[in-house]
Amino acid sequence: MAKPDAFNLNNNLTRGDFAMEPANQNSKVMWVSIRHSKTNQFNEYVHYVPLIPIPGSHMCPVEAVTKALSLARHKKPKDPAFCYPSPPRSSNFIALTHAVFVSKFKMLAGKIGLNPDKVSGHSFRRGGATFAFGLTNNHSLIKYVGDWLSDCYLIYNEMDSEQMKLLPTLMAAKMKQVSESL
Repeated sequence: MAKPDAFNLNNNLTRGDFAMEPANQNSKVMWVSIRHSKTNQFNEYVHYVPLIPIPGSHMCPVEAVTKALSLARHKKPKDPAFCYPSPPRSSNFIALTHAVFVSKFKMLAGKIGLNPDKVSGHSFRRGGATFAFGLTNNHSLIKYVGDWLSDCYLIYNEMDSEQMKLLPTLMAAKMKQVSESL
């Protein structure tokens, strides 16, 4: 039996899970095929997520994935998508699995003063939902991109002070308009 944090071809991202849109569409969009997730633990379907390029930005997901894939020693479609040297600067590479990612994330969070016990891989899911709520009111889109099967994603809508003031501001404006018409 494999260790829970060992690379699993069915559950972890492989190089073959990343594909550029066909060149005839003149697009630089990269598609990620996610075969396993919190909501798809038995690999019943493939969830497709587009990575949209951000030209000229150090935060461009397409450029980051392309670079990471080009640096990997393994080049076959079923090889791990992401690996890192262990120990650092060695020729021995380890697959970046969920367990490894979360462990490194907690360690880095601690180094910048955050409580590692308060962060997890789920922090990205929750943060992504909160960020999406600030960008769109299209709940179907947020639900699709996050691959939620239920409406539980709605509890992640952590509003900032500007969002909290929006409805009361609209209500006050309407009340003023009504009172001025009396």
